[in-house]
Amino acid sequence: MWNEIINDHLWSYEDFLSTNSLESVLDTINSSIAVEKDSHDANHYIGVTHYNYSVVKHNFKLDAALVSEVLDKLNLLYKPLLGKEASLDSINGNAFWAKVFNPHSNFEMHVETKAAFGEVVFLLYLSDEIDGALILPDELTARQLHWTRGFQDIYDNHPVDFVGPYRFLPKKNTCIVMRVETAHLVEPCTGLRPTLNGWSFNSGIKC
Repeated sequence: MWNEIINDHLWSYEDFLSTNSLESVLDTINSSIAVEKDSHDANHYIGVTHYNYSVVKHNFKLDAALVSEVLDKLNLLYKPLLGKEASLDSINGNAFWAKVFNPHSNFEMHVETKAAFGEVVFLLYLSDEIDGALILPDELTARQLHWTRGFQDIYDNHPVDFVGPYRFLPKKNTCIVMRVETAHLVEPCTGLRPTLNGWSFNSGIKC
């Protein structure tokens, strides 16, 4: 069941997928090509944020059984929280995809906006890791350690919530849902850190 970690901002659900579904997703990721995605080659819709990860080149959103299994559990939170549900018919590329980390991976502090990405993002961790944590800093720590010129531009022009300090290590088969506009970053990871993730109510933005 869903557990609220940070009031009205972060929730988690352990043992999220069935064993068969989890193994199937991992097998697919391990047998698929992953293409490196770097911020130097990307559009920056909100503010310049440096990041690097690898996108798994498999169209998971076409797996109706998997998508339904994920959405059924996400909607247990979405319905009371947002007053609406994500549906199979509305799934686009940014609503359901997979990524892995590589030796160059990082993700600077940033937020997403509701207008482009919808109200929430989900991340389903598919491995246990000793690093590669999701960091939600408080504002003082953010200013001391994580503030960049790009984030200053975000801060000056978009809503930003500081709800930490909180550090969430990837835990296999644990899903988290986080409100957009929450300041966060991701530590470098020595492992692959595979995840299924998506903005369930995004506007169709290409990023």
